[in-house]
Amino acid sequence: MPTDKPKLTPEQLKGLVQRGGIATLDSTNKAGQPAPILFTQNMQIIDLSSLMKTKVETETEEAEEKIDEVIPFILPKMHTMRKHLDSHVIGQDHAKTTIVRAVHMHLTRCFVPSDNLVKLHKKNVLLRGPSGCGKTEIARALAVLLDIPLLIVDCAAITPAGFKGKNISDIATDIYMNSNENIGVAETSIVFLDEFDKIGAKANKDEVAGFKSSVLNDLLKFIEGDKISFKLDPQSSTIILNTENILIIAAGAFTGMEDFFAEKGEIGFNAEQIGDNTPTYNEITDEIGIDHYIKYGINEQVLGRLPIRTHCYELTEYELVKIQRDTVNSVAKQEVEQFFRLDQSPVLIIGEDVMRYIAKLAISQKTGARELDTRYEILFSDIYNKTEEDDHITAIRVTIKEDKPFFQIQR
Repeated sequence: MPTDKPKLTPEQLKGLVQRGGIATLDSTNKAGQPAPILFTQNMQIIDLSSLMKTKVETETEEAEEKIDEVIPFILPKMHTMRKHLDSHVIGQDHAKTTIVRAVHMHLTRCFVPSDNLVKLHKKNVLLRGPSGCGKTEIARALAVLLDIPLLIVDCAAITPAGFKGKNISDIATDIYMNSNENIGVAETSIVFLDEFDKIGAKANKDEVAGFKSSVLNDLLKFIEGDKISFKLDPQSSTIILNTENILIIAAGAFTGMEDFFAEKGEIGFNAEQIGDNTPTYNEITDEIGIDHYIKYGINEQVLGRLPIRTHCYELTEYELVKIQRDTVNSVAKQEVEQFFRLDQSPVLIIGEDVMRYIAKLAISQKTGARELDTRYEILFSDIYNKTEEDDHITAIRVTIKEDKPFFQIQR
């Protein structure tokens, strides 16, 4: 039922302003609610009744806050995580299975409470695989699915403390900023140490091998779960990042490890002789052991903190075709979409023979799936410009004719 608020007469208002101070009207109005309080100062009148929250509103907001605080973390099933990975990364079954379990264990440690006395320890991952095989994409796809911050660190750019460049304090700062400055989120995030093999002695000349060894020792603090302090700027207070619950995935190609098997002259338990020929990447992948990593320059202390070790293979022609054709956001689908967004929305049809042609080129460059973007840019650059200029083009079909790409244009 509407009620009229009591009002001051002009005479009352004039007298109140002259005297200054606080005036209250009747303690209750017709609705039985507290009357508005009018406060005058410097010729301003503020109706404080509009700022007063009812008891019901306050209790409702408090209840909503409590609900937000107790929402439980729902741990996804491993098969759900794996299915998501299969739609983003082709092949690499061994690596996907291993990393899904590692991430699942990480989430269990951080978010699933237990009354048992058994404590789950941190288990980091060492991932070996050639360039462009999907190492980074595995971690990135899982982070997106699980809504967990993922920081990718280029190990080749890290320097020891005291040297110019990025050190572990800078990495701690990046983790914090990557987590929207939420220290709790930062301390349960995932850090992907890319180009981890570049720290090994074999990947460096003798004069810098010792330098990189110092970097490895500094990174050990992250890997084993130490507390690292940093400041956002010289005037700010110190922030402590506890890395005990941060999952580390150290990844690298470890190029040149094949040479160890050429020196030995054998592969496998049965010591199959290979003479002076260096084996292929895939031939020795299943044979890699801790001794090979140590020989490469990764010390035992670090390897001991990376107990989960897995690997990726060089991609085959068949797998590279599937990457172009089947993945959710494949380069072929992106190219089709790029053409479709032109004014006349032309249809681009890419034959599978074209995909095989591009896959072979990628293999010859030894850069894996990373080469696909480059090859698509080279292939479609001119025809895209031509289609953008000619509004009458409605469809383009590209196939292979006489071992070369051939474009059929429809107007």
